[in-house]
Amino acid sequence: MLRLTAGLEAPDSGEIRLNERLASASRRVVLGPSERSLSVVFQDLALWPHLTCDQHVAFVGPALRPAEREQHLSDVGLRGFGARLPAEMSGGERQRLALARALGSKPKLLLLDEPFTALDPELRAELIDLLLALHRRHGVAILYVTHDLKDAFSLGDDVLFLNAGRVEQVGPPVELYQRPVSRSVATFVGKGTIVPGRVRGEELVTALGRFPNPRRELSEGAVVDVLIRPEDVETGEGEFQALVESVVFEEGRYLVKARCEAHSIWLHSTIRVAPGSSIPIRAGSGWPLPAQP
Repeated sequence: MLRLTAGLEAPDSGEIRLNERLASASRRVVLGPSERSLSVVFQDLALWPHLTCDQHVAFVGPALRPAEREQHLSDVGLRGFGARLPAEMSGGERQRLALARALGSKPKLLLLDEPFTALDPELRAELIDLLLALHRRHGVAILYVTHDLKDAFSLGDDVLFLNAGRVEQVGPPVELYQRPVSRSVATFVGKGTIVPGRVRGEELVTALGRFPNPRRELSEGAVVDVLIRPEDVETGEGEFQALVESVVFEEGRYLVKARCEAHSIWLHSTIRVAPGSSIPIRAGSGWPLPAQP
């Protein structure tokens, strides 16, 4: 997708438009990469080992004055790094230089190919905050390719989910999480239990309880799969007993995997429950998905 958007390849079919302007058509590149007002940060960064930081920015922005080039470096936290070569910099600093170079041409669209994959979590979070600040400061649109859910949900105003080359869903992160259109979207964007169900009037009937049906367009008697997220499950009361299989502490609470009515169910708990113990649970809501054949 990034190579097609950048004009490095032509699509087999269909069109690509940038600001309503035809950029590519079936097997044909209409606007070359230099005509598209965009920059790319590749996964391996593709920095030039013989050029300094200042020279990297000057290469893509030859009209920039020295003070402007220094400002570009300063914007990404590299003030005073103008004379350094990539080999003299840390991994995080090289990531910042790649961003400074990409922004040096003042693009309208920035394409990023998993740029933070090899970084430790703390530095990764720091650079994501930097990227958001650069987005606000420069007003540049960003197309960011990632397999990391946290990256997508932290950065994306809209997330586009691709599966085997096809778009399955586009929307805000909360929409993909709470209202996925398919099982593949539902399982990729977060933990959850999927159980068979059936539409009965205004309810979804499942082996784990009856829930309000949030999709009134579904016909009476329709067979569906029902997604139950961990936050939809309450502990301490309920008609079902769940056998705790595993407990993991994450982000201030426990993520519990339990077995209930022959289904693995995920839930959150503020206290640590012991593996092997039995706890009462109640699921309060669910989201209907197309039934898997």
